[in-house]
Amino acid sequence: RSPFFEPAQTRAVIVAATYSAMPQLPRFLSGFRAHIQTEVGTHTDSYSRTLAEVVWHQPFWPALTFNARLRLGTATGDVIQPKLFALGGQGTLPGFAWSEYTGNRMMLLNAEVLLHPAPFSLSRFWSNLSFALLANAGYTSVQENNASPLTGLLPSSLDTWHTDIGLGLGTRNGVFMVGGIWRTDTGRSSFFVRFSRPF
Repeated sequence: RSPFFEPAQTRAVIVAATYSAMPQLPRFLSGFRAHIQTEVGTHTDSYSRTLAEVVWHQPFWPALTFNARLRLGTATGDVIQPKLFALGGQGTLPGFAWSEYTGNRMMLLNAEVLLHPAPFSLSRFWSNLSFALLANAGYTSVQENNASPLTGLLPSSLDTWHTDIGLGLGTRNGVFMVGGIWRTDTGRSSFFVRFSRPF
């Protein structure tokens, strides 16, 4: 039993679809992937939950790769706490605390630019590394249970966004990375280590 949630029993049907045009290159990915998942279920009352995501990996030339992700989520009805959308921590907004923001509406934007010194380096060590510029922005809101799934899905102003920026050093494909991340609202910085791609 989780100490953070009350026990709950739900019954749900989940339907998901993925389209991928992402051929595997020798050292990094290229192309895009789209995924959508819809869940319809019951708790004390019925609820529905939809999550959509588009990921794009674009190498512009041997020394530069751009990666981006757009994620949208909306949930209506009697949604229990674990089914809400959460932002904060590695994989979403690394400059913020884990699941710092939750809601039944969510939008997330992640982008990273990987700079590869390999074309300019004669050293095998540097040819396997990349420097990274990171930028992340997320938004959540809480809407009435009976509101339209589109209500509140888009932020009403720039003040509702939570953003951070960072610098990193990692492997050429961006799987392993260490660096620093800064929140743009408070200027607080933190150190991060990742062992897998966030998207």
